[in-house]
Parts: sequence; structure tokens; C-alpha cells
Amino acid sequence: MANSEELAPTYNVRPFPTPSREQEQPLNASNDVFPLVDSILMLQSTKIPDAAHLTIRTYPGLQAFHLKLKELIHLGSISLLSHDRNKRVPWPRRYHRRLYTGSFKAISHVMEALLDSECELSADARLALRCALNLPHHFAAIILPVFYDPETFALVFDPNQHVDSDQLVDNIYAEFRQVVSRSSESYPQFSSLWDEIQNQKETFRTMASRIIDKRPWTTAVIHRVSEDKDNSLMKGKLAVFDPKNPAEFTEERYYHMYSETSYIVDSVTSDLEIHLFVFADCPWNDDELKIVLADRKGEHFIDEQWFVGLHVLNLDRIRQVREWMEAVSPGLRESVKKLKAIRRAKTREEPEQRARGSRMYATGTHIDQNGWIRTPRNFPRRMDEIAKFELMRSNDHVLDGVVSVKSMFPFCKSNI
Repeated sequence: MANSEELAPTYNVRPFPTPSREQEQPLNASNDVFPLVDSILMLQSTKIPDAAHLTIRTYPGLQAFHLKLKELIHLGSISLLSHDRNKRVPWPRRYHRRLYTGSFKAISHVMEALLDSECELSADARLALRCALNLPHHFAAIILPVFYDPETFALVFDPNQHVDSDQLVDNIYAEFRQVVSRSSESYPQFSSLWDEIQNQKETFRTMASRIIDKRPWTTAVIHRVSEDKDNSLMKGKLAVFDPKNPAEFTEERYYHMYSETSYIVDSVTSDLEIHLFVFADCPWNDDELKIVLADRKGEHFIDEQWFVGLHVLNLDRIRQVREWMEAVSPGLRESVKKLKAIRRAKTREEPEQRARGSRMYATGTHIDQNGWIRTPRNFPRRMDEIAKFELMRSNDHVLDGVVSVKSMFPFCKSNI
């Protein structure tokens, strides 16, 4: 008889049946759906980082995504993976590994079903799925818990196991990646999505690598600026740059800016440039600031009280960045054509603007004017979920590319 230590946990996985009318009814949220709040509490208890950030970014699609996962697990008669209660932590290494890899077949099976055309997955839920598959910690925080008994999942990441949680998450993601690459014939749609996500990540890594290769911090231009303590002249006004007829824009409502009295930053070379702005009382000299700019590990920071901003010029001189910008431009133009214009509340507009009307388009993460995430409201009526998803996916890809540039400049805790 085989040693119990060598027995791998298994799932009872069978093809998903066509749901009956009774099965199509939503599951009881209190018992069957993996609740968002419970998910956050469990993720915090298991010390998996970025859980709160991921929850904010993907809400409200995350709950819809979890609901659909639970429905498919129920329809497929997939039992939650659990451990041998007689084993004490830390588990033997082999048993621990077989436990955390034992969910891979069921995950692939359910992911393939989620991507089936008959699975009515909302645009928000589809975007949450992509986010959950995108990074190791997202995968461990959002997808893995749904396939495990809660106690087992917590023990898999128990700090008394043989490897710390961060390293374990990376190991799980790497092993799952190998499984997916070997299962393209069994799970063609999921494998295709996985490859697309990994290829996009590789594109961003290549762009980042080329930026680092240029070493732009060695020739950074440091600008020391004075803080205008009295901003009453600008507060609550629209800015007008070089007005041809200043009388048309009363100074009570408009702030006039002129080229000859403005501090204009322009490119001084034809190569990638970094322009760093700090307040005049920053105690570090230019050479010291360049040392901080060169830090790639995020171990040195410019204090927020001295940091004003960062301006990067000529990014398009890097071939990989230019090609990416050219590739995403059609998607942005398509969004502007298809998304409805957003009208600001009349109380937020100046009288002249109310008459003309302003036009804005939501892209990437959708937020209201108070900074709270909201379900997008500017899709045209009668647009189906697939079309909505394609627009959101395109915009999210642009957002990911823009955000990835920030990771190349980890020297300031402020938003750049």
C-alpha cells in the first residue's frame, strides 16, 4: 500500500452539464458564493500582499467572477481540496507540493468553461479574470482560494511551512504556468488567453529593460523650483495660455499664462531624457539626486516634502516603446468613437463651459469625480458584454503599459 505522504490530492472533474432552469438560478450568496469580504480577510490572514489593491482595481467584476466560478464548480461536481487532518504543520515537502499543485487540473477545467461562448460572463468579470491571471499574487489571492477548503488554504500558506509565502506564491504560479503550456490541446481557449497575457507582460518587461539600458538617470536634468505659497490667483479658475484677446477672459474667472514669463521644459537632446523637479530647499545636490535616480531596488527615496514631479521626454525614441504606442493607438481612437461623452454636472462648470459643453471619455479604471470606483456608465445602449469587454480590455492594456513606466522610477513614494 502506498505511503499516505505520497498520495496526491485529487479532484472529481467531469464535463460541465448544460444547466437546467433550476441550476441557472443564482446560488445562495451567504453559503455558496465566496464572499468578497471573507476573501479579503482570508488573504490578509495568509499574508498574501496586494489583496486590497487587487480588490479595488477589479471591483465590481470580482464578485461576479467569484459567483461564476462557484456556479461552475457546483455544476462540475468539483470537491474542494482538503488536507489530511492527522498531519501536523509543517507538512512533508512532497505532500505540501502535491497539495498546492493538486488544484491545477480543476482550475484549468473551470477556466476553459468560463471562456466558453455559452458562459455569460460580464465584461467586468472578464476583466477581473485577466487581472487574476496576470500576476502570481493575484492568482493566489483570487483564484486559488475558491478551489480549497478554507482551513487547508490557510495552512498551505502557513508561515511554519518550508518556504515563506512570497516564494511559495511565485513557485505555484511558475508550476501552473508549466502545466498550462503543456495543456494547450485540452484547454485551447484558456491556453490562448494565458499566452496572450504572458506575451503582454513580456512586452512590458522588454520596454522596461530598454529604458534601463539607456541609463537616463546619468544625464538627468535637475530643476529646482520655488513653491508659490499664495495660489489665490489660480484657485478655482480655468487656465488660458497665451490668450490672443485677454479681454475675453476676465481675470476673475481665468488665470492667464504667457510663454515669455513661464518656465518651459523642452527636450535638450534627441535621446531619452529625465527632468526631475524638486523644491529649491532640497538639501541634496544634483549628483546625490542622480544617485537616488539610479537606484533600481527602491531602497532610496526623495522625501515627499522636496519632490515636485518627474518629466520623461522622448520615450518614443526607444523602438519597443514606439511600436507599443503605435499598436495601442487604434484602440484608443476606437474607444473615443464608441464611448459616449460624459457630461459634467452644471455646478462643476464655468458658465462659458456650460454653454459649449465639455466632453470626456472614461478609459482604464473607471472612477467618479470623488475618486470612488464605479461601474462604467458611458457605454452606448444595447452594446453587448463582449463588445464592452473588448473596449475595456484595450483601455486596460494601455493603462498597464503606462503604469509599467512608473516602476522604472521607484525613488519616490509619491505618485509620479
